[in-house]
Amino acid sequence: MGRLEAFLSRAIAEAGQRGEPLLASWVSAIPAQDPLVLLTRSATPGGVRLFWSELLHAEGLGGARLTLVGAGTVQTLRGEGAGAFHTTRKGWRRLSERAVTEGPAVPGTGPLFLGGFAFDPPDEEPWHGFPGGLLILPEALVTSRGDEGWLTLNAWVEPGDDPQEIARRLARKALHLLVAPRAVPPGASGAPHATTGALAVHEPAPEPWMRAVASAAEAVRRGRVRKVVLAQAVRVHRPGGFDPARVLAALAAANPRAIHFALDLGGATFLGASPELLARVRDGWVESMALAGSAPRGETPAEDDRLGRGLLESVKEREEHQAVVDALREGLSPLTEILEVSPEPRLLRLPTVQHLHTPLRGRLAPGTGLLDVVEKLHPTPAVGGSPREEALRLVRALEGWNRGWYAGPIGWVDPAGNGAFAVAIRSGLLREDGADLFAGCGIVGGSRPEAEVREWRLKLRPFLTALEEAAQ
Repeated sequence: MGRLEAFLSRAIAEAGQRGEPLLASWVSAIPAQDPLVLLTRSATPGGVRLFWSELLHAEGLGGARLTLVGAGTVQTLRGEGAGAFHTTRKGWRRLSERAVTEGPAVPGTGPLFLGGFAFDPPDEEPWHGFPGGLLILPEALVTSRGDEGWLTLNAWVEPGDDPQEIARRLARKALHLLVAPRAVPPGASGAPHATTGALAVHEPAPEPWMRAVASAAEAVRRGRVRKVVLAQAVRVHRPGGFDPARVLAALAAANPRAIHFALDLGGATFLGASPELLARVRDGWVESMALAGSAPRGETPAEDDRLGRGLLESVKEREEHQAVVDALREGLSPLTEILEVSPEPRLLRLPTVQHLHTPLRGRLAPGTGLLDVVEKLHPTPAVGGSPREEALRLVRALEGWNRGWYAGPIGWVDPAGNGAFAVAIRSGLLREDGADLFAGCGIVGGSRPEAEVREWRLKLRPFLTALEEAAQ
């Protein structure tokens, strides 16, 4: 408390010297925390909760999992329509210039923003309350990496503010998050939840989507597009809804290699377990990945290997995958001084499905940050199609629904432009009376409607299973 108050006093003095409010961000090391317990503790009526968890594969990061749990709101940046990226990026840059920090300089700590961007303008149900672009600076942020932990407390300070009063408010927030009595891990016996009733799954009739798949495949064969990605939603009804922490716990247990995320805006929670990294930036280097082309997992190791080899050798799947590789290379080339692209795809094996996967890595040009990369790459052909504009016209003509935040970029960014964004696939929107789940399939000239329906159901299975487990 004394060190926090002393830091706030210095920040207030600097605000007086500069003649403007400043963003004060205080970081301290704490014992490692259970992130999902923190997510449960951070729940307040109508409050904002933020969750991000990713495996770090970069050199020197040891393959640990970085997890961020944010609670409360100090600053919200919103954007709409075609200007969503520009508006939020401009606000992020302006606020980053006004930040003063104290404490360990650890990646994933300090005045970082969490949020994302919609795929389609979220102006229809069930996306009420979700803007086109949203970046949130939390009041309290707990960062975990391996057996280490850090607490970040953020606040605006102005000339003449009382540092003791601000320190007390932040300390109360930290105590609520770290020392709250509800300490049972989500999913364990006795964990608090407010769900009742059985699940009712309302899957759309397959015939309209099969006709859309056939139309998209015909457009590819005629040369109108190279690839189109079509998606649809499933509505799951359950009185009382679902506890986001329980659903995330089930998703994480089923797919520990995925990027786990949640954005709770107080009325609905968008969350998922995405296998697809859109971009990660650290110290001037960017990582991305092409993820397209799918096959089921086998019942035995021999069958699994056979299906994997078939995926690697499939002309149809390789064609779908190469469209994504080419688009990422085209998007990253003007932003990088060096760009390395793996010459051949690898297999990325998930619990129910395996994908073709090609990593990309490059050195960013000076002055280029993560949000610049995200805007340039989104949407990739993995979720939209190729060429982009014509494929998106087909998507909107054939799908007949508003994707909202599904398949948009979601992640975090710090004042230096470091951070990570995932493609928000394998995701769902939790509501008071149930959930909407989303999945899509890449369509090329050789796509068969019946096979695409099977693949779509295969991609939905882990989330449906997670809801069933969370409801127990």
